[in-house]
Amino acid sequence: MFAILCIWSVLNGFELLLCGADKFYAKTGRWRIPEKVLLGFGLVGGSLGLAVGMILFHHKVSKPAFRFGVPAMVLAHTALALALAFGHMLG
Repeated sequence: MFAILCIWSVLNGFELLLCGADKFYAKTGRWRIPEKVLLGFGLVGGSLGLAVGMILFHHKVSKPAFRFGVPAMVLAHTALALALAFGHMLG
């Protein structure tokens, strides 16, 4: 369980950094991180980092895939984490 928490933390931190880097790149007219990369890392567990990055950097908030998809991913990941935690405690 500890290993999963460590991996989840690293993944979310990396996603937050990706979001900040992409916003910086957008402001400076440089190469951008593809949306499918941002959403992909969010989907495999970095949704909380992506949500925080969207709020903190005000990044991708007008894009429907991000506006609606990221909260759905956060809810799904939260439900999965709760199910794993309660399942671990019960048996």
